[in-house]
Amino acid sequence: MPYKITAERDNETMHSQRSSVWIAVAKGRVWASEGWRVVITDDHGRPFRPEQFDELAAFPRTSEQPSNSDRGKKAARKAAG
Repeated sequence: MPYKITAERDNETMHSQRSSVWIAVAKGRVWASEGWRVVITDDHGRPFRPEQFDELAAFPRTSEQPSNSDRGKKAARKAAG
């Protein structure tokens, strides 16, 4: 599984693995909110701390994906005509 979550608190260590970045980030955020020191490691071995979770789960925008304004224009054209 590509995402490894490690959480440490006092003398305890928890490990979890998830294939979904969204589930890994959600689990990491829950553990962090409960006082655990959390690191999520991606399939390239890069570590991400809670303040970097948004970067880990960023949804890259490509030129092939319509923007929100494009969707609104398309809906307006459809309604008009």
